[in-house]
Order: sequence, then structure tokens, then C-alpha cells
Amino acid sequence: MEGVEDIPELVMAKGIPWNWETFPEYMEALAARPFDIDVAVQIPHSPIRVYVMGERGARHGASTPQDRAEMTQLVTEAVCAGAIGVSTSRSSGHRLKNGELAPSVTTEKAELLALAEGLRKAGAGVFQLITENTADPADELEVVTSIARAAGRPTSYTLLQVPTGPEKWRTMLDLTAKANAEGLELRGQVFPRPVGVLMGLDLSLHRFAFRPTYLALAHLPLADRVERMRDPAVKAAILAEQSIEDPQPMNNMLVDAVDHMFELTDPVNYAPRPEDALTLFAPRTVHDLPAGGRRLRQDAKGYVATIVSGEVTYRDGVASGALPGRLVRGEGWRAPAPKPTLAA
Repeated sequence: MEGVEDIPELVMAKGIPWNWETFPEYMEALAARPFDIDVAVQIPHSPIRVYVMGERGARHGASTPQDRAEMTQLVTEAVCAGAIGVSTSRSSGHRLKNGELAPSVTTEKAELLALAEGLRKAGAGVFQLITENTADPADELEVVTSIARAAGRPTSYTLLQVPTGPEKWRTMLDLTAKANAEGLELRGQVFPRPVGVLMGLDLSLHRFAFRPTYLALAHLPLADRVERMRDPAVKAAILAEQSIEDPQPMNNMLVDAVDHMFELTDPVNYAPRPEDALTLFAPRTVHDLPAGGRRLRQDAKGYVATIVSGEVTYRDGVASGALPGRLVRGEGWRAPAPKPTLAA
């Protein structure tokens, strides 16, 4: 979560109660909490792998038949506790903060099929995965279809278009249609809008984030940093430098691709009309997470009310304080038998 979703470890350590160990215990912890929306959960592959294998799992060691049998059992247990399915990632973009691949990324097909077997035994749930977009799409779909056959359950994979292979998604859809015609249930899951990356001096990434002169100023409060960066000598030094390589390949790609992201007019229009200004729609930085953690907040305008289970949770974008949201358990949930009542 720290490496991919940019949630600091300290925020999670301070803000999550960590009052569970097993997945059924996690579900009970969620069931005891109120929310402003309904929530449903999947059991994720990487935590399963590390829970079963320990350091071997975290370091991408090969799983044994005994490891895989335990993983199968954990998936079945989770679905019976109300998980809506199991999820995994094969994407090389999913890495820890230090740049190491997430535990699930390099696992062999046999381990994925062990997770699928857990769904088959539960008789419920969806298998969801993110494929590797740099790989041959036929090879990736072969893995997806193998999972669907082993699970006997609906299987969903992330479908996106990438600049390095702009037509790969067509191959993925053609192969998906063929698999579905054979009786499998595959779905390509698309993003409802393009993936966005927000950059700024008070955020994790921006054009100068890895340049030595800027890094020497990065500890300063934002206003002081901006003042120093306006110094002509400092500005010239930053602009003349190359970025130091970050452990996260994605970060390096993003800071170097800024020229392709932002289309600037010549001359630059620093005072656009209000209806054209990005700040009209842009989120703002707030520090209201546990331990003073930073997050982005984007207020919504135009929604009269948000209603959950008949209760208004937001009115004109303002929280009402009502928390009617609940944990929604999947179709595989086996409600625990009521405890017997002792006779008086």
C-alpha cells in the first residue's frame, strides 16, 4: 500500500487497529464498524503468500505443494466468511516502496491455480487479477483461462490500453470472447476514465523530485521551498541536473514523462478563465490522517444528496454524520450456527 497507493506506513500503523489475525477475524472487525458507504472485500494473494510462507513468500521463493494446499484452504475459509473473491497481481508496476516486486507478481501458475481451487471448493466468489501489460497478451490470457477453468467461477482481469502496445487490448478481448464461447465466464474490467497522476511540490512526485539540488531543499516547509527555488542560481542548478534514479521504476518514468503529460501553450497562460482553470476541479492537500498523514481531498459539487440504506450521508457535499454503511458479505458466506441456549 505504501509503494503503490502512496499511503505512508506510519499512517497505517497508527490508524488501523490491527485487532485481527485471520481473515474471518478481519471480517468480524469490519462488521463491527459503521461506515458512510457499504463495503465488500476480497482476500488478497500477497498477504496469503506471506502468511503461509513467511520470509520465503516475501522474497519470492517457490511455494511447495504443502504451501499451496494451505493457500487453497485459506481462500475457501475467506469466501465462507463472506469474502466476495480472491485477487492477485502479475503487474511489474506493483512494487514495495524500496522497488522490490510485490510477493504475488512472480508466482508460478500452480500457485494461482491453488487459489482458484479455493474458490471451487467454496462454490462461490470471483477471481480478480491484474495482468502484466508488457507480456504477450496470448500468454496472459492463457493464465486467465486456466484460472477460470480451475475455479469454475467468474474471472475478471484488468483490461487497459498501454502506449507500448496500443492494440494488445483487442487481442485480449478476442481471446476472452473465445473462452466465453467455450463456456467459461471471463470479463475484461476497464477503467471508467483514464488513470490520473497528480504531481506537485507538496505531493510525492513532481518534475524535480529526484534532482540533487531540490532534494537538499525537500525538508523545508512548502513556502520556504518555493522561495528558495525562485532564487535564480537555485533554479538554474535544478534545471541543469539529471534526476537521481528512484527505486520505483514507475516514479522514474512519471517524472521523466512530464513533457508528454502537460500541454503548455506558447506563451503560457498563467491566468486562464475560471471555467478553464484546473484549480476549479483539482483536489487539495490536507493533513488529517492519523499521525498527521497527508492525503488529497476533492470536494464534489452538484450532488444534492448521497443516500445509503435510506439515510442521507451527504447533503450538498457536506457530511451529515450518519453512518449507515455496513459490511456486505458474498454469496459464499456461511453464517455461524447460533450458540445453544442452556436450560435454566
